[in-house]
Amino acid sequence: MKPRTKKEIMLCKMAGQLPLLTEKQLTYSREHIHPHKGYYWKSGLIWCQCCGELYPNTHSMLEVVLDLGVDICPNCGKEIKLELARPKMKYEEVTSSYAIMTTHKGWQVIRAFDARRLNTKGSPTKYYVDETFQLWIDEKGRETIVSHQYTRNYNFLHWHYSSEFVIYNHNYRCSGYYEFPDLFDLYGFHIYPRTKVIQTVRRNGWSSEMLKLRVNQATLIEQLLTNTRIETIAKAGQYSVLEYWMRQGHGVMDSEYFTPVKIAIRNGYIVEDATLWYDMIESLQKLNKDVHNAYYICPADLNRAHDYYMERVSRKERQERYEKQRERISKENTSYTKRMARYIGIIFGDDNLNLHVLQDVTEFFDEGEAMHHCVYNNGYYKKDDTLIMSARSQGNRVATIEIDLKTMSVIQVRGKHNTVPPKDKEIRKLIDNNMETIKRIKRMHKTAKNQ
Repeated sequence: MKPRTKKEIMLCKMAGQLPLLTEKQLTYSREHIHPHKGYYWKSGLIWCQCCGELYPNTHSMLEVVLDLGVDICPNCGKEIKLELARPKMKYEEVTSSYAIMTTHKGWQVIRAFDARRLNTKGSPTKYYVDETFQLWIDEKGRETIVSHQYTRNYNFLHWHYSSEFVIYNHNYRCSGYYEFPDLFDLYGFHIYPRTKVIQTVRRNGWSSEMLKLRVNQATLIEQLLTNTRIETIAKAGQYSVLEYWMRQGHGVMDSEYFTPVKIAIRNGYIVEDATLWYDMIESLQKLNKDVHNAYYICPADLNRAHDYYMERVSRKERQERYEKQRERISKENTSYTKRMARYIGIIFGDDNLNLHVLQDVTEFFDEGEAMHHCVYNNGYYKKDDTLIMSARSQGNRVATIEIDLKTMSVIQVRGKHNTVPPKDKEIRKLIDNNMETIKRIKRMHKTAKNQ
């Protein structure tokens, strides 16, 4: 829309007064934004996309197909990754998003550009950098979007680079059929590493290290200017936590998530992986541990502590599920042990691989929980002519086996999550070698019953 207020008119005017890009900024867009690649023809040519040079190749097609082909262009000297070219390929255009952070008359300005690389077979590569929009942020964190005009629909976007600057709002839309991304969202932009920020932003904790964070840099600057908790995290150098907060949004910006951060800062503890750290804290809360205690939330080995507390939560939840099922298990245990008494105690194999009959319904519950399948939930312990065995290797569960006692055959061998276990053939062979033992026990029971 056309600028209407005094501020909007002033910003549109200043947008046109910003200087042209320097040679260093243009060189960066050519050298670091576009992928360094070359196209490979099996006829014997490589087409460098960095300079447009065509030269003979020394690589086999197998290298390229396996994504192993890398070459040095003899013209520009760049290392390029080789890709298979389409048979009649003569032209390619690549567009990447590029942004520069600067200041102007007390405003924080982020300038966005389309960096384009055009290649026509037989001609040198051409590079173009055209400005698309600017984000103007004042000292209070209020943002105004000043942009060139554009045309877009669900499969087309065209910027009118030479049009006058106008005012826009963020424009993410979703119709139910099509999703239109926000054109003014800086997430995923290549940011020029030499930045200029206003004094207030620098005072509130800005550092060039923040350019490494996978966040929208404009939103980060606005949060530094308006959110004291973000400011505290930034000043403490807790960049992993800062990235986590920015990516998760307002859902984590409350005292429940901030209190552990303050304790970590007070104890000089730098969180290396905030996602893992907050997962650990949630586990501590489920275990009713004191998450205000540095002993728990500042572990020397975060990965090890995370795995330890996650395992304890898993055991606790499993015990809770067992308690809910205890009455049912107790009732079913009596009938199962009475019906299958003759088979209980069967075990064969060695330490490398052994099989044993599940002793009671509690073992069915444990087996189902550990192997993540339905041996307990679907009541396999109720089936009269079914023998369920557990296969273990070096003490670890590897499979659950169902044997039909009528046909004396293996119905199924299931690993974790109902997958084929890694020792499927060995398990089946071990069962076949010992099936006579099971048959003999069945015959002995029949004889005793007839007498």
